[in-house]
Amino acid sequence: MKYYFLLATILFVQISFSQDIPSELKKYNKGIDVTHSKDTIYAELYKGNKANRKKYLWRYKTSVKAENKELKIIEFGGYNKIDSIWVSTTIYDRPFNNSEFAKWYGCENGILTIGKVFTDKNNWTTSDYLDGQTKTGIWYYIGIDSKGEKFIGFKEYVLVGKLNE
Repeated sequence: MKYYFLLATILFVQISFSQDIPSELKKYNKGIDVTHSKDTIYAELYKGNKANRKKYLWRYKTSVKAENKELKIIEFGGYNKIDSIWVSTTIYDRPFNNSEFAKWYGCENGILTIGKVFTDKNNWTTSDYLDGQTKTGIWYYIGIDSKGEKFIGFKEYVLVGKLNE
């Protein structure tokens, strides 16, 4: 019975990692659960005054949790699908680091402890135009365990290019 469970688990992991995702995300074993407060996000008018924000805002929360072991986040970031190609994209044009994770997710030293969920309550994307189209993106997180093995977690989301009325 244990053999069948192991075989089913391996098959599930292979199927889930064979989906259309950036090849860089297929390098590591899965070990981080990622969820978004909304997987499909509609635009809203941006009413703030931050210079890096544009006319429209897609706002959501992103949460992460270690699956089986304590992991230190060493990198996280995003990809956007543009013309069927995944393009790495962040506000700094580089992956985010451990200290940014610790600050934005309220996670001491950027270490995911087992059983605890860490959330960025202010995740966002902006644009100056709405085209009615949907755009797909992925947030990913790479963590390292005490033995130096790297694990990954990621989750897609969809931005809808129109206001939620």
